[in-house]
Amino acid sequence: MPVIHWSGAILGLAIAIILIFRKVSPVYSLFTGAIIGGLVGGANLAQITQIVIDGTNSVMGAVVRVLAAGVLAGILIESGAAEKIAETIVEKLGEQKALLAISLATMVITAVGVFITVAVIIVAPIALSVAKKVGLTKSSILLAMVGGGKAGNLISPNPNTIAVANVLGHDRCGAVKAAIDGGDVSPNVEAIVRNITPAVEYIKSTSKNAKAEEIAPMVENENILRSINRLLESSVIKKLEYNGNIDVIPAKYNMATGKVTFLGDFQHNLRGKILKV
Repeated sequence: MPVIHWSGAILGLAIAIILIFRKVSPVYSLFTGAIIGGLVGGANLAQITQIVIDGTNSVMGAVVRVLAAGVLAGILIESGAAEKIAETIVEKLGEQKALLAISLATMVITAVGVFITVAVIIVAPIALSVAKKVGLTKSSILLAMVGGGKAGNLISPNPNTIAVANVLGHDRCGAVKAAIDGGDVSPNVEAIVRNITPAVEYIKSTSKNAKAEEIAPMVENENILRSINRLLESSVIKKLEYNGNIDVIPAKYNMATGKVTFLGDFQHNLRGKILKV
């Protein structure tokens, strides 16, 4: 696939936006912007066609999900189901907890992997009915849905959580192996590998007799402990921990097996406390 110069990409995007604002069909606007931007960026018509096809294929799944969510939202509204659900929420939780219910609903939907935009579309008709019933403003329910969606994003399988796993050095993400092997790496992961390198150097110096397959898990554990130590350097975290408001516990969770492994000196004395929580 040819590389489009950044100037062409920006020009194409600008043309598409201008045409859309001038009430031209978004489909025609996007295609026009893609063609002009591609030509300016150095591609020929055949290459532009292939780029458009590949790009369309890559986003088709997300588009279908959004359309399906829109259909579901329409059915909820037209059938009266949204209003009935809203009445049940208010009846079970009370008017004071209506916003909490909206946030929790959006969080759960997002946490299982649904895009936050789709989750908001699904919850919106219910939230609007709840707002009308208890006298909430649209701004308040919007904040509740966005807040719940963002909370779900923290634990959902999305690019952000995968990036966190990379930063912490999960041994199946490739960053640990790249740090152990050394050599040149892609600029996209260079910073991640650089963060893991101190843990690699420490393990190699203290575990010289370790087998090759044992190095990666050891580096992973060491890097998590180092990440926790950096976290504890925060004066805010220190104060919260000192006052007993929070406990910072180094641990790793394997989603495939459901196993939690506690690291460092915390693995025995806080195990019962964590399981209670």
